[in-house]
Amino acid sequence: MSKKYIRIIIAGMLLMLGVGIPMNGLASFFKPVTEATGFSVSQFSLVGSFLNLTGIVAVPLVTKFLLPKIGLRKTSILGGIFGALGFLLLSNGKSLLAFYLGAIVIGLFMMSSTAIVSVTLVNNWFRKSHGLVMGLVAASIGLSTAITSAIVPTFIQNYGWEKGFLLLGGMYAVALFLGAFLLIEKPADVGMLPYGVTEDSLAAVAEQATNDSSTVVTNHKNTDMTYAQALRSPVFYLLALSFVCFAMISTFTQQIPIFFTTKGATDVQAGMVLSIAAIVMIASKIIMGIASDKLGATKALYIFTTIYILAFCIFAATDNITIMIGAAMIYSMSTGVPAVMNQLVTFEVLGKKEFTAIWGILSTASSLGLALGGPLLGYFYDASGSYNTTIIVSIDFMVVCLASFFAAVTLRKREIKRA
Repeated sequence: MSKKYIRIIIAGMLLMLGVGIPMNGLASFFKPVTEATGFSVSQFSLVGSFLNLTGIVAVPLVTKFLLPKIGLRKTSILGGIFGALGFLLLSNGKSLLAFYLGAIVIGLFMMSSTAIVSVTLVNNWFRKSHGLVMGLVAASIGLSTAITSAIVPTFIQNYGWEKGFLLLGGMYAVALFLGAFLLIEKPADVGMLPYGVTEDSLAAVAEQATNDSSTVVTNHKNTDMTYAQALRSPVFYLLALSFVCFAMISTFTQQIPIFFTTKGATDVQAGMVLSIAAIVMIASKIIMGIASDKLGATKALYIFTTIYILAFCIFAATDNITIMIGAAMIYSMSTGVPAVMNQLVTFEVLGKKEFTAIWGILSTASSLGLALGGPLLGYFYDASGSYNTTIIVSIDFMVVCLASFFAAVTLRKREIKRA
């Protein structure tokens, strides 16, 4: 693999790092901000919700109308500028409205300038080892958690949460600006071919297309769904429900520090638990890819969802910090499912014929879940004064997630048999 391909991988990882810095970095601000301002946990959780909801609205508009005109590099630079401005607003926030406004400013370009650009970059540059590269890039989200949770809590203790937001904004902008500097939009821009594509393979494809213009070079199974068929099928909506539920409960990651402090851990200990868990999350994304290759995405999702439920059951059963740390590591093995497994499962269950169009809609289920999850879990904590209710609710939603996915897979198998 030449240096250019490695450069693209690094660019993609830096951009994906930008996804995790705002979302995962917020976890360190729950306690200091709520204690200093008097906001409830559920009120402050809405900051993360506004980040996600703004992205749900903005991503289709940015990717359709702006990104094609200005290109990947300028989109990432624009995201870095807006992100820095948003964090500046957060650092000066005195009211809930100011915090929500800062989140909206960050969210306008957050997903478009990070995840969308990164995935597009990898798709443009890699044919061979495409899955491996995507796994490495996705693992950068977990790396952001390790970095922010190791640095930000101590920084906040020493300098205050206001400067903590400035630090987070600086980290975000640097990641995006460096990624933008390194990226090259297409191999053709520098006279290269995508990794795994050769001149001979291009010639073979051209010859096949010439010999039979009615034949699609990539043969798809007759059972693959079209975009229109997917929207008419209950399988699509059952998958969406499953994705929403898992993403909602995955927002518990943001509340792990305060959850551990309610059980007797110090702020620094709680931050270190999240930092160690983040390292596990990084490795787990690669493990998910390997498991999907070996077992299939469907079986792999069953396994990781069951592991996730087990972690919450342990949280509910004990107050022992040592055992809870072990449960947090188990939790971390599966919390990356929305980032890695959802698209693999969609590919396997609905097929690849019109995957891009289908995934473009279905992927918003996770964003919706992330937007709803923070305030929902925060509400149950505020209402009860304990995380016990939150844990039970999380288990309930994960059971719904598993049941919905099982129903989707079962129904899809029946549809295929009828076809």
